[in-house]
Formats: sequence, structure tokens, C-alpha cells
Amino acid sequence: MTKHIRYIKRLPLEKEGSGVEVIDDEPIAIGMMLILEKIAVENETSALNYIRIGKMGLGFYFLWAEKKNPAAGELVKSTEEYKITADHNFRCEVDGGNAGDKIYVYLEGYTQHWRE
Repeated sequence: MTKHIRYIKRLPLEKEGSGVEVIDDEPIAIGMMLILEKIAVENETSALNYIRIGKMGLGFYFLWAEKKNPAAGELVKSTEEYKITADHNFRCEVDGGNAGDKIYVYLEGYTQHWRE
């Protein structure tokens, strides 16, 4: 039986302007896999043009989901299961809003040993 290690994380971002900004998690270690079960993005302040979630790896952004025009104070969430393997990392991209806006990403899932 593979041992699962709970993974719960909060990633903050204070926007520097109205353009596109990213929130990156740490890359997954060699021999491990991250399985995300719940993702929530909290937009505390201004309305945004979009929120995108996905993973970075091999120099590419693999987009999983997008929410267009989330309102100020809206919680955008997903309960789809996403897997991230070694040397890849979770990424959230936000566009719009204003300098000083506060965005929080909440990740919940587990890690496990994985063989490539």
C-alpha cells in the first residue's frame, strides 16, 4: 500500500498592478507525485479578468481550468482531481484587478511515492 502524506497549503499574492501575475507552488520532488483534490482561489478585493489554474513543467503551462470575470470577494473552486509529477509545479495565473489586491490560493490533497 502506498503511503499518502496530506498536503495542505495557502499561497498568497499581493498584486503589483492590473496585468497578469502568477502564483507558483514549489516543484514536486523526484520520485513523488502530488494529487490535488481541492483548489480554491479567493479574490478578496477587485474584480478580475480571469483566474487560470494548471501546472508548469518542461517549460510549458498546462492549463486545467479558467474562470472568466470573477467578482470581487468571489471564491473560485474546483474539486476535480489533478496530478502533478516530479519537476512540475502547480500554477495559478490572475489577470486584472489593481495594485495591492490580495489573492489567496488554497490547495488540498496528498503526496505519494511514484516511480517514473
